[in-house]
Amino acid sequence: TTTGLVIGLAFGAGRALPVVGLAPLQHTEAGAGAAAAMAERPEILHALRTAAALALAVAAAGLILGGAPARAATVLFANDGADPSADGALVAWQGPGGAGLILRDQTTQALPGREPALGDGLVTYIDAGAVVVARAETMQEVARLPRPLASDPAVSATHVAWRETEGDRDRVMFAPLAAPERVQMAGIVTRPAQVGRPSLDGTRLVFHVAGRVGSRIVQVDLATGIRTTLRRATEEMLLHPSMLDGELLYVRSTARRQQVILGDRVVYSTTPTARRDTGAESGRHRHGAGYPRGRAPRLPARPAAGVTITLWSTALSPTHAYVTRLRARGASSAEAALLRIDR
Repeated sequence: TTTGLVIGLAFGAGRALPVVGLAPLQHTEAGAGAAAAMAERPEILHALRTAAALALAVAAAGLILGGAPARAATVLFANDGADPSADGALVAWQGPGGAGLILRDQTTQALPGREPALGDGLVTYIDAGAVVVARAETMQEVARLPRPLASDPAVSATHVAWRETEGDRDRVMFAPLAAPERVQMAGIVTRPAQVGRPSLDGTRLVFHVAGRVGSRIVQVDLATGIRTTLRRATEEMLLHPSMLDGELLYVRSTARRQQVILGDRVVYSTTPTARRDTGAESGRHRHGAGYPRGRAPRLPARPAAGVTITLWSTALSPTHAYVTRLRARGASSAEAALLRIDR
């Protein structure tokens, strides 16, 4: 996007500069002479246009070869897993059958609970109706909070957070690790609105709130209580944010595309969740009346027939972004997989 913007601005400047330069001289002999020369000797105008074209080509090559970022590489990280979390080289996720798993030194190990999350050398998970926090290296327990309704925990060096659903209400709860009995509420909504899986970055707690006509990503500073809306959208979904060192990762889902966005940059995209129609009845074609040059705009890509793909929860490490991909074929249950994306 940046490369295209710079080239476009350079093109516009190249077209505008001759006009700007000659306009103050239009009532002088020098200006009249320059205009007459370009009209009577086309090679002058051709030379100017050629020079401008060469300058644009050089600028584009410099941007592409010198500073344009490479396209992120995406690989299948786990073909049967969901809800990733990362902390440095450690990655944890929900494995098949509800087991929590952690990848440590290229070895996958089972955790004593489900729905694990990592942060600042700690791991949290749900076990026997409690939110448990332990040291990731030794698995020594740091705190155990009895919360029968808890799910989707998150942890940092200072706090633990989780989500609770009771009746028609979704809540995001948190507690300081120094005083885990001081449980507080960071957010609450009434269904059909929903709050998503929380994520912690130090004292910054982020989660999404999705309603009927739009969604938003909310940040709560647990040290100050200040609440900030980081992103807001209508008629599209902004989902499952993760944050690391203040940098935000989330899923943007529209009728045209699903995207994994890091900051303001798209690092992965795929077809929308819903499969659109062809834009015309059977045996007919789309008309172009009313469109430029009589050509209807290209329709967004569709998933394969009978396949539904949904991008879901995310995680962020210093080197990679992770996202859950749910894929369902027909009426079958969705198959979960984890994708790893180079930052």
